[in-house]
Amino acid sequence: MDEHEINLFWKKIVNTINDGLMFIGPEGTILMVNTAFETMTGYRSDEAIGLPCTILGCDACEKTLHGEGKDGWCQLFADGYKDIKKCRCLVRTKDGTYIPVLKNASVLWDENRKALGVVETLTDISELTKLDEKVHILSRQRDQENDFLGLVGKSSEMLNVF
Repeated sequence: MDEHEINLFWKKIVNTINDGLMFIGPEGTILMVNTAFETMTGYRSDEAIGLPCTILGCDACEKTLHGEGKDGWCQLFADGYKDIKKCRCLVRTKDGTYIPVLKNASVLWDENRKALGVVETLTDISELTKLDEKVHILSRQRDQENDFLGLVGKSSEMLNVF
């Protein structure tokens, strides 16, 4: 297999992944995204590439983006900073809406410890969030003062059951 075939092979693998994937340069510019990222965010690859990663307005990143520190614009590049694993956050889509995601991010370093960029995966957890909300609503209804072991009602028949 020559290098061109290997690159096509890897591109196919990356676009098969269900999670949104992006590679961000050390200055914060999006360098590559996969098909799942396009579907999730609404940004086509050719639109996203070259834009700053801050277009996503990730609420987990906002804490690290306030002000330039001695280690650069993003705390991921700071010495000793750990990778982001399973971080629940909101990401802004192209149409301005926010979707809940589970985010992982790691800095890629070369052999001289120079940062090449950050690889991030975004897992859409919208359905999980909706289920969490339903569970919360149902548990609140169950915990009402006027219930009896989860049974709710005020009719005479229900009061007899209680």
